[in-house]
Amino acid sequence: MPPKQQPSKKAEAKRKEKVIEDKTFGMKNKKGNKNQKFVAQIENQVRNNNTRMDIVRQQEAAKKKEKDELLDITSLLKPVEQKVAKDVDPKSLLCVFFKQGLCGKGAKCKFSHDLAVAQKTAKRNLYADSREVDKDETNENWDQDKLAEVVNKKNKGGHMIDIVCKYFLEAVENNKYGWFWECPNGGDKCQYRHCLPEGYVLKKERKAMEQQKEDEISIEELVEKERAALNSKDLTKLTLQSFIAWKKKKLREKREKEEAELKAKREKIKSGKHNGMSGRDLFLFDANLINNDDDEAGDIEMEIEEADENEKVFEIDANFFKFDGMDDELTNEMNNSSTAVQSTAGGEMKREMSSRAVSLLSKCGTKLQQIRGKAHFTFQPSAALPAGLENVEKTKMNLMQSVNEAMRIAMETDDSAVLFGEDVAFGGVFRCSLDLQQKFGKDRVFNTPLCEQGIAGFGIGVAAAGATAIAEIQFGDYIFPAYDQLVNEAAKFRYRSGNQFDCGKLTVRTTWGAVGHGALYHSQSPEAHFTHTPGLKLVVPRGPIQAKGLLLSCIRDPNPCIFFEPKILYRLAAEDVPVGDYTIPLGQAETVRSGKDLTIVAWGTQVHVALEAAQLAKEKLNADVEVIDLQTIQPWDEDHVVESVEKTGRLIVTHEAPISSGFGAEIASTVQKRCFLNLESPIERVAGFDTPFPHVHEPFYIPTVHRVFDAIKKSVNY
Repeated sequence: MPPKQQPSKKAEAKRKEKVIEDKTFGMKNKKGNKNQKFVAQIENQVRNNNTRMDIVRQQEAAKKKEKDELLDITSLLKPVEQKVAKDVDPKSLLCVFFKQGLCGKGAKCKFSHDLAVAQKTAKRNLYADSREVDKDETNENWDQDKLAEVVNKKNKGGHMIDIVCKYFLEAVENNKYGWFWECPNGGDKCQYRHCLPEGYVLKKERKAMEQQKEDEISIEELVEKERAALNSKDLTKLTLQSFIAWKKKKLREKREKEEAELKAKREKIKSGKHNGMSGRDLFLFDANLINNDDDEAGDIEMEIEEADENEKVFEIDANFFKFDGMDDELTNEMNNSSTAVQSTAGGEMKREMSSRAVSLLSKCGTKLQQIRGKAHFTFQPSAALPAGLENVEKTKMNLMQSVNEAMRIAMETDDSAVLFGEDVAFGGVFRCSLDLQQKFGKDRVFNTPLCEQGIAGFGIGVAAAGATAIAEIQFGDYIFPAYDQLVNEAAKFRYRSGNQFDCGKLTVRTTWGAVGHGALYHSQSPEAHFTHTPGLKLVVPRGPIQAKGLLLSCIRDPNPCIFFEPKILYRLAAEDVPVGDYTIPLGQAETVRSGKDLTIVAWGTQVHVALEAAQLAKEKLNADVEVIDLQTIQPWDEDHVVESVEKTGRLIVTHEAPISSGFGAEIASTVQKRCFLNLESPIERVAGFDTPFPHVHEPFYIPTVHRVFDAIKKSVNY
């Protein structure tokens, strides 16, 4: 007996796969069958929003029945064929198949696909004689024998010849031919044809064709025409010498033109007619324009004071210039850059300075911190504390310390809170997370790669999982790689899932605003980019008190928040901050100065600029200006601002971001709509220019106290 044939490797592999399938989710295994049904049930519930399967089947059956009935009705009403009389122009009739969306001929269809044709009367066919058409029958299915029979029958009368009737041609040329036209030569008994032969061109069309043909010119004729035009002129031969002479002439004319424009600008500035600058003028500004603004004044010679050998000198200790918060690196730079003067007596090099210089430096010592910070405003501490915190213990803090304190409280009260970002483990470049890793461990405070998109995406995932995510973007200027994650994912997470999931425990911290030397990549104010996206909350504090309370509110808010921190205030701003845990409600503005003549709305550092401008207006114009700190940019407190404008009748909105599409435009539009009858003057906006943020020209770019004061003066005197 021959041995059994062994199965192939492929068949053996299939058999093993079948055994594995039966042991897991196969239909032969009872447990596997049960698991498989459970998985299918869960999938159907998720797909149909937890609706019972029998109800889903009924709904699907009803939809299928309705669809079948609709198809049956459509098939019954579908047109079979569209016929038209021979004496009717088919282009004047609407295609019935196209009307029902069934025509597939497109441009080749002899009927019109213009729906407007259905409202018009059908036109007569110029290429068919209506007298040859039998109304009772059509020629759709005629063969050659039938056609010859009809022709012989029609020609028995003897009144039809192949010559076209002149009256018919005249009517067509003058657009008088139609259904009610009657031939003067006997009407229907006219022996001449009342249709155009194939290929015949009317006179009115022939004129247009001849005119078009006259305008046409071949490439050969065009070349000869241009060549003849060149030969007729007395042209200079082009040589190197003639080209150089021409180039020198053009350069000379350009230089003379620039000198004339420069002279005109100088005259305008001297006469006071040059009142403003565009954004481009800021970068092209020439200080020489005002050097000679007083030609009548005499020159002043500067006399160099001779050194007095008997004058007393003193050594200056480098610690004289130190102040709280100063970096040690600055102290070392000052020590290295101290003036070394060679002693005339001993010949030794030592640090000396005259007594006159000592007195000058001692006067400037108190302002050294502001000079180093290069702030375009003076920080003004809050005059009032948030409600309920008047009797609470307070401690001196700058904005960096208040942000650090807020995150410490949030992580102490919420065990799921984590802090992550670039360099946050050792405190960050601005030291806002200082000592937090030592207190809460590396699992809750940790560094991330230099990838803003990844930081935002990781924060969304952490918040969606139920933890509290505090993400730090080191500079607000570099938040744009994370823009897609924040706008398309975080803002829409709750809406997209039908409120089943959310990432509301996400808070993104980032720096914001001008710093005095940050230039185009470290000075931007990007808040307006995010205000166009529903689902995000945006906050900008003006000082340490607001920073602590608003940051805690953002961390605990059930919506994703972006918290912008004015980096120039990290160490420049210091005030008495309440100790302990407190929050400031989001979406509520604060009136930091009351007034009755004009309202200024600002946020961030611009609030301090507005306060200075308001005080200047009080002194110079006797105007009582009210200043409102918006605090929350989105959602912003419309009612608070509208109530103030209804009282004052005037509004100025100021922010550091460029003026075009800045958030001030949204505020101005809303106030103009709601307070139109209360306004005494047009709404003014004082903002940055529509240019990249400049470096050395930053004082010209930012909306300073004087620019805001000019807007106040313009509005009050309107």
